[in-house]
Amino acid sequence: MWTSWKAWLGLMLIAGMLGGTLLALAPNAPTELSPSEQAPPAEPTAVAANSFSQAGQANDSGFGALTLLKPGTWPPNFSAKDATGHPVSLSQFKGKHPVIIAFYQGVFCSVCAHQLESVQAQLGTFKQHGIEVLAVSADEPADALKRQAESGLSFPVIADPQRKVIEAFGAANRTRHNIAYPTVYFINKEGKVAFAFADAMMMRMEASQMLQKAKALGWF
Repeated sequence: MWTSWKAWLGLMLIAGMLGGTLLALAPNAPTELSPSEQAPPAEPTAVAANSFSQAGQANDSGFGALTLLKPGTWPPNFSAKDATGHPVSLSQFKGKHPVIIAFYQGVFCSVCAHQLESVQAQLGTFKQHGIEVLAVSADEPADALKRQAESGLSFPVIADPQRKVIEAFGAANRTRHNIAYPTVYFINKEGKVAFAFADAMMMRMEASQMLQKAKALGWF
């Protein structure tokens, strides 16, 4: 009996040793962490911000739905009033001056304000080369006047709350209640579209870039 018991104990010890060896050789099983131990989810990639939202991407900014006028075509004439109540029409410049029209989002847009202020800072250079500059947004007249006053603008700022001019120039932003997509038109002295600028990431054309483009177009 005693011999049988010792034999059984020996077999159990051998089995235990073999089991430990096999466990050590087995691949590690995945460990399930508690919620507090789990790694936090990866942060979403930041998108370049613009003044209206953090859309900025071509498929969300409204860029893809623009129907801009092509160079060499005749733009529609428009008659409107600037923020101070003075009448402005595109036809009044035909045969006299080339015109740059800057469509901007509205009074809420700080990036647009910076763009318009850059034009004001170099307005003397534009005038020197006989270039007229107009700004257009879907603002109400009071907001257009506010933008003009706050930014110290002395060139025409046109309120287009009915979006008539914005729509006519294909600059309506379909994802932003048809306000103006940041767009710049170059209308030559003959009255035709010479160039149209709009960027998928809503980048603005500053005054220095406008002047460079005007020079490249042979305006001076």
